Amino acid sequence: MASSNSEQDLRRTRVGGILRRLREQTGKTLEVASEEAGIKIDRLSRLERGVVRIDVPVVRALLDVYGVQDRQVRAALEEMVRSLTSPTWWQSYNRSLHIALKNYLGLEETASSVWAWQPLLIPGRLQVEEYSRALLHAGVGIVHDGPEQAEALVRVRQERQHRVTTPLTVVIGEAALRNPVGDPKVMRAQIRHLLIQDPAVTTVLVLPAERGAHVGLDSAFSVLDFPDGARVATVETLVTTLYLDDETSLDAYAKAMVQITDLALDPSATRTFLEQLVRAD
Repeated sequence: MASSNSEQDLRRTRVGGILRRLREQTGKTLEVASEEAGIKIDRLSRLERGVVRIDVPVVRALLDVYGVQDRQVRAALEEMVRSLTSPTWWQSYNRSLHIALKNYLGLEETASSVWAWQPLLIPGRLQVEEYSRALLHAGVGIVHDGPEQAEALVRVRQERQHRVTTPLTVVIGEAALRNPVGDPKVMRAQIRHLLIQDPAVTTVLVLPAERGAHVGLDSAFSVLDFPDGARVATVETLVTTLYLDDETSLDAYAKAMVQITDLALDPSATRTFLEQLVRAD
């Protein structure tokens, strides 16, 4: 998978990719697998590419053909397939959301953990309402169609904080804490909000500017891990999000993740750093 603004549902693409890998692990060709599962070869090919609808009975048949007996793996994959047709919590905001964001929300919800690096901004999942509002309204006419869309995205970010429980580790660059987004009152509220995060769900780490040059100065990125062992790296641009799961890209982002985490303050030192920022104001 290496995609950006495609209308194709990345969750469906991921399911197809898992099925393809399972088939390849058995050494079965498309012809053999399709015959044994009772599926037309062209349909199986399209299923693996994520371009047609996938249903649970077909997945079960393929898992049987591939000899997958692990109940947890089977259950996780079946649940992923069911989620493709289940209503999403962001469905009421569909008209205001770009496909790249909808794809990310779908992946985030099914991930087992998320690691994120943000050098210049507080991550969306941790933003207080006024911080989001100041940030999103700055993009009106550039990346948002108008104030109404910006306000809808503010609501999405707030609801996301209550809806999403996927464990999150986020490393925030010191610049993100010092860049004034909104007025000083907003920034104080934002930093206090970081201090009250539930450590059972969210780990906040600060990377001080004094650490100097490192690989993460280039851009923000996230790494999502999934129950089936798959991993996806995402890179944000001004207008879209790139999704990468090829071996070369994942190896690079895994190494970057380790370097950035090692340079960051630990949770205790991060808390002290944030408390000092609040007192300084």
